[in-house]
Amino acid sequence: MALVPIRCPNCQASVNMEAGQTIVRCEYCHTTSYFPSPAAMPAAPPVFGPMAHGTLPTATPVPRAHRASPGWLMVLIIGLVVLLAGGAFFGLTWVTASDLNHWDDGKAAGALLDDKFGKDARYLHIYLQQRYMYVKVLESKSKVVARRVRGRAFEKREPVRIGKDEQPDKDAFRLKDVDLRKVKKITKHARKRAAGGKLVGLTLERNRPHQADLLWKVALDVAGTTQLHYYGLDGKPLVESEVDFTTATPSDLGKQLRKKLGFKPKVTGIYINANSVQLTVITEKNPRDTDRYRFTNDGVMSVASPNSNDGDAAALATTAFSLDDVSWAAIPKMSAKALKRFDGKLKAVQLIKRKGTLGYLIRIENERGASRYVTYDTAMKVLEASKP
Repeated sequence: MALVPIRCPNCQASVNMEAGQTIVRCEYCHTTSYFPSPAAMPAAPPVFGPMAHGTLPTATPVPRAHRASPGWLMVLIIGLVVLLAGGAFFGLTWVTASDLNHWDDGKAAGALLDDKFGKDARYLHIYLQQRYMYVKVLESKSKVVARRVRGRAFEKREPVRIGKDEQPDKDAFRLKDVDLRKVKKITKHARKRAAGGKLVGLTLERNRPHQADLLWKVALDVAGTTQLHYYGLDGKPLVESEVDFTTATPSDLGKQLRKKLGFKPKVTGIYINANSVQLTVITEKNPRDTDRYRFTNDGVMSVASPNSNDGDAAALATTAFSLDDVSWAAIPKMSAKALKRFDGKLKAVQLIKRKGTLGYLIRIENERGASRYVTYDTAMKVLEASKP
């Protein structure tokens, strides 16, 4: 009987159906199908395979249609899991780093440094931005290295050259002596001082030669100009506003100087300009030597020139005077009086003791750059003066 090749409607395999037969069962998927007429039968041209001699050609079964297998689906699921896990890890890392804000939480910056260098590490310099730090660490008495910290990542070590006059072992400090919680208080106060400007960064160091005090230095950008303000470790500004020492000399300036020095000095000279006061003081250990201290109107005291040999101790003693001997409140009055005497700009006030009398020498500079002088005593009597 003639065989009619057809396709199984379920698996598309080629099956043979006898002519006139209406029901057939697929030998591959075992699906039973009903074909009411030959026209309804799905045609499947036979693909002949190898034949043995004396046999009829038979149709080679067509493989099942491709179905989704669980293998590639599992690969897809695993890939998605890995992708999500990786994204979560990097996302968490980014969020953790971006959440760092050293200005709002200086304690977190300290914890980061303690974990890296240990709680007994000694520092010469710590500079803080919101998510960036630059630190100088004292590894030995003569070896200093710098590290940059971006987020929580420490960059490679950078050797730091030590200057001839620098004293790193003397100037170094430990974080356990600093309350980093004060950083937030400092930045809040500094932003108010900025008056429309922006906070640039904070530096903790003894930033001037032989400066005794460890201070916070705050940099502000105001209309493109950098302003520097200093704060103590207690978070308070050294001065609320800077003054001109020659025209607005504080009446308690002597007390401020003595407090900053930490002792009662024997002074041989005082030089005052608008921004600073420089003291020449007899060295306590050697009466033939003098030290020069500089006090600026931002509230910082530093040693300008230590151990200068000025010669005869007896001669120095005759020129020495106390800070209490100075009439600080009279200096602005003397300056104003000198400006009436000479046209020009007030440049400096110098205090020197001669022949037992403390004189206040006022220097005025005219528009041509020429200087004129007038010296007053404490009672504002003219002792000597340049010709007009």
